[in-house]
Amino acid sequence: MKRPVQHTTDTVGSTQLREVLESLGWTVEEKRNDYGIDFEVEVFRDGQTTGITFKIQLKSTGHTRYSPDRSYVTQRISRASLLYMCKELRSPVILVHADITTKKTYWTAPQLDKQILAALDAKPHLQGLTFRIPTQNELAGSAEQLLDAVASSETVLSTRSLMATRVYEFVDSIEGRFDKHEVSQDLKNKSDAMRLSHAEDLFQTGSLGEVREKIRGVISDPEASVENRFWGLLTAERVEISDALRRGAAEGTIARIQLTIRHQMQQVTRKGPHHLKFFALIASKAAELYALTSREVALYLNWKINQENGDQFWKSQLAYHRANLTRQVVRKFEQCMRLVGLALSSDSIWVLPHALLHIAEATAPFVGRLRDEGLQEAASSYTASAFRVCQLAASIASVMHDDNALGWAAGHAATLVQDQSTEIHRWAEETVEKIKDREMRDCFIERLRKLSCRNDDQSLSIQEEQRVYEAMAASMGINLADTKDSIARVVRIGIADFDPTRVLKNCQHLFVSLGSIGLPGEWLQLPTAGTKLLHCTLKDKTLGGVSLDSVYASFKAQYCDGCLECSPHPADWSYSHPWQRQQNKRHQKFAARGGGSP
Repeated sequence: MKRPVQHTTDTVGSTQLREVLESLGWTVEEKRNDYGIDFEVEVFRDGQTTGITFKIQLKSTGHTRYSPDRSYVTQRISRASLLYMCKELRSPVILVHADITTKKTYWTAPQLDKQILAALDAKPHLQGLTFRIPTQNELAGSAEQLLDAVASSETVLSTRSLMATRVYEFVDSIEGRFDKHEVSQDLKNKSDAMRLSHAEDLFQTGSLGEVREKIRGVISDPEASVENRFWGLLTAERVEISDALRRGAAEGTIARIQLTIRHQMQQVTRKGPHHLKFFALIASKAAELYALTSREVALYLNWKINQENGDQFWKSQLAYHRANLTRQVVRKFEQCMRLVGLALSSDSIWVLPHALLHIAEATAPFVGRLRDEGLQEAASSYTASAFRVCQLAASIASVMHDDNALGWAAGHAATLVQDQSTEIHRWAEETVEKIKDREMRDCFIERLRKLSCRNDDQSLSIQEEQRVYEAMAASMGINLADTKDSIARVVRIGIADFDPTRVLKNCQHLFVSLGSIGLPGEWLQLPTAGTKLLHCTLKDKTLGGVSLDSVYASFKAQYCDGCLECSPHPADWSYSHPWQRQQNKRHQKFAARGGGSP
């Protein structure tokens, strides 16, 4: 009698599976009478049992279906088998696909696959579902990731079991066996952790309001564990900075967010544990450094933008403030580097990569300013120090298998240089290639590409100049968010009117010139913080006022509505300084009425 081909294939696949797992010292027991389960595995380390066990369903074939880019293989599983693995089993199970042609063996954890679980509930009519098993999950070489998946599956199953138990039954089951306070605290910690995990998922979808609500409940709860409150603050920082960047906030705003939240971290961790306390200390000092470097760069850019200004008193004031702020930056940087030295000999160094990288992040603006001002020797010195911090963080991340920290180490290193041919940029590219997670690796590669494109064009955009003025105002103590402050109002209007695109785009005959400038405008050398005159160059009409929006509303009502000669700019047109200079030459008589032009 001829043996079926599938029997031969299954035998080869089983051998392939055993060779990998038994080479690790693990035991593999075949299960002949267990529906849908082929093997049970027990994990050993150095000849000693770890107590970790899990089940395997094995699918073997000589005709594996790979995706076009070979990033995953497909494996169809019957609905009955899936229900058993994902809903009925109370122990972790791993689905393994053996390609006996290439001798490659891949795995996935079906109990953690949210899409499959959702499809099981939402589509009861389907007789089977298809898994996409990542080829990066090749069994040989991914034992640690496999154990992480087993542990996560165990957590999911225990939580599911706990939620299925009625409260009175649960209380009766622990009576006299465990300390109820300890059990209650443990359950609370797990519940808080699940809320924070859900908040992380919501953050990826952009639901910032819901994220804030969930993390606020954990952060403000005095009974929550230090670890969970700390995790909540880390998430809060990411949320607030992401929201601020989306709104185009200035560097000073980002710095204030960092300072506020990281000082909260210090409060939360003041009694330990030590590794989080050390993390919060380094992160706080890095935030203080970033606040200083952001202000220092803002002062420099303001000087650069207005370097042809004839007001010598203003220049002297600015030079004094710049020198004083530079000294503060140097002192704070030295303080941060002393913390790096302490980290090298600390038992907590394994948890510090991201904290250390905040120092490099805070140093990058200062390095760029030094280089732009021609202080190459000083720039090289600070670059070298910050790069060593990135290398230290990357080496820790490699040992801890932290792909995220590895990617950020490369990214922050790349911000320290402009030339892609430098050793530092090459190191960044090589470091990114070490990231095992393909999707994450591609994300950081794209980040390096964008950094390179940004470095190719060093000229400031109108929007960047506006952010410089915002930062300058903040450094002078002007709170632009204060709606009751008349000085803040004038500065807000001046910064908004620095880009008149929204008004001028409506007609090519519109032209803006500047009138008198107020005291806040003189402080900041912000030419639009004063009166503006709006002209129609075709019909020789003029109106003036402080706010360009208010002036245009009146101008439009009087002269533009119903005008047959109205000629809007193309949809993609935007204001620029070169365009304005051309217009100034064409319309000198209008500029003379106000005394100047933007």
